[in-house]
Order: sequence, then structure tokens, then C-alpha cells
Amino acid sequence: MRTLQSIGGAGMLLGSVVMSVWGGPRSLIRGVLSFAFLSQLCILALGLPTNAALFPLAFFWFFLSLLFINGYSDAILLRKVDPDIQGRVFATINMICW
Repeated sequence: MRTLQSIGGAGMLLGSVVMSVWGGPRSLIRGVLSFAFLSQLCILALGLPTNAALFPLAFFWFFLSLLFINGYSDAILLRKVDPDIQGRVFATINMICW
């Protein structure tokens, strides 16, 4: 299990480096939707019949995609929500998610 978590952490690390260098697509919502689709494919792959080689790949790509989904979603909210209520909006989202 620790090995799988390490592989997922490596996916997040690589995703953060790619996000810092590339910045993502111009259309943020397309980025959210495409990486959400990738993450759902990874969850589907984890539910398939046991295959030892599939689990690490699914963990890696799932955690890599989470970084992009969160980054693009935050960027969209920062652009669309008035600065006066951004704190309340992000606090509400965090309360619902946690």
C-alpha cells in the first residue's frame, strides 16, 4: 500500500511540475472536464478485475489529474467570484468537500 501511495505522490509531483511549466489549456473548463474524465477512467480501472500492473498506473494518473482539476477549478473561481466574497465561497466549498 505504501508503494501505491508513493506512486500516487510521484504523480502529484510530476503534475505540479507540468502545471508550473505549461500552465494548462486556455479554456480552463475544458481542462477541468478532460482531467475529470481521466480521473474517472482511473477509478474505473481500479474497479476492473485485479491486474497488478494496472493499479500503479491508475494511482499515478488519478493523482496527477486531481492536481489539474483543483488548480483549474480554483482559477475559474478566482476569476468569476467577486473578491469581496471569495473567502466565503472557498470556505463553503472546503466545508462541503471535507
